[in-house]
This record gives sequence, C-alpha cells and structure tokens, in this order.
Amino acid sequence: MAPVPALTFPVAYTPADGDYVPFLTRTGTSSGTFTSVSGATGFSAGYALATGEAARLIYATPGLKTFTNAAGGLTWETAGNWTGSTLPGASELALISSGYAVNHLFPRRLADG
Repeated sequence: MAPVPALTFPVAYTPADGDYVPFLTRTGTSSGTFTSVSGATGFSAGYALATGEAARLIYATPGLKTFTNAAGGLTWETAGNWTGSTLPGASELALISSGYAVNHLFPRRLADG
C-alpha cells in the first residue's frame, strides 16, 4: 500500500473561512469521494470544484454550511453537496469557496423557506 501524503501548514498559518488547498489534480474526468477526511479541524473535502482540480480542502468555522459538491452537479438544491448532507436553512450561513459557480435551479429567496 502506498503511503498517504500529508499536508502540512506553516506554524503561523491561521485559516479564514473559505480558504482552500487543492490537493488532488486531474486531467479528464474524476468520480468518487473520500470515505473520511481526517486532519486539521474545520477542513472539509470539496470535489471537482475547479478546472483540473479533483479535490480540495475547504476551511470553515463551526456552524457554517460548506458547499462541497460531494454529490456532483454543482447544484445548490442537492443536500449531498453540503456538509452534513443537508441544505442550509434560512437561519444558517452558507460558505462557497472561490473558483467556481454553484447552480441555483429554483429562483426563490432563502427567506421564503
């Protein structure tokens, strides 16, 4: 079995919401997700979020719903694309890291529920 690559940050690094680190690149298509991601607190894995990128780690403070695209399609309405596999509620903050666009299929205001 090949060794698992480690990602290390300089000691003085303090991540901010939306910071991300691409850690797996691709040419062509990719599929699948990691069963689990262990590492620094506050990081979630995001998938196929930018051209040539298969996976990235995204930082968010506790309580933010982070868009991960784990289910694919870059769609807001797909619960599996969010941390916790649930859509952000009207009272929750949603985090979308930079470098891609999320498709919102239903034109309604979040406050309408």
